[in-house]
Amino acid sequence: MITDGGLGSIDGRKIARHGSGTSCGATLVVAGGGPTV
Repeated sequence: MITDGGLGSIDGRKIARHGSGTSCGATLVVAGGGPTV
């Protein structure tokens, strides 16, 4: 899931903002703005 970031929050935007854009799929979530895996 998107909990593969630093904080481990379900908010992909927060994880992507922290700099983990290349995480489980945070980039897709931020780019699409939806539950894209």
